[in-house]
Amino acid sequence: RPGGTWDGTRTVVRSGSLTLGELYRISPTARAVLGAKPSAKSAPLKVSWRLYLGADQLPRRVVSSYVQSIRGLTSVDVTYLNDTRYGGWGLRSALRTPPAAEVADFDELRIGDADPGDAYLDLFTG
Repeated sequence: RPGGTWDGTRTVVRSGSLTLGELYRISPTARAVLGAKPSAKSAPLKVSWRLYLGADQLPRRVVSSYVQSIRGLTSVDVTYLNDTRYGGWGLRSALRTPPAAEVADFDELRIGDADPGDAYLDLFTG
C-alpha cells in the first residue's frame, strides 16, 4: 500500500510480524542486541515491522516494535520501538576509515548488558 513520501521519494509499505523467538533465531544482530535467548515467557511476543521502499526498491524507513507487559505491585506495558530512516542514496561520501586504535569490535560495545534490577531482564528470566 502507499507509504507516503520519505527522503523526497514516494514509497510503498510492506508489513508483517514474527515472534521475538523467531527473530532471535534468524537474526545475528537481534542475538547480539538481546544478549541472551528470550525466555519462554517473552519468546512468543509479537514483533511487528514495516518496511518503506522507494520506486528504486531501496529502503527509506524501517519500523519495528513489540510490547512487553510487566506485572507486579504495579502493572505496565513497555513498548520497544526501533524507527530507522535511510536517505541520500547515491550521494558521494567522503568517509575515511578511522585509525585502528579508534575502532571497537561489536562485542566490545556491551550492547544488551543490563543491571539486575532492570525490567529489561524480564525478557530473559520469565
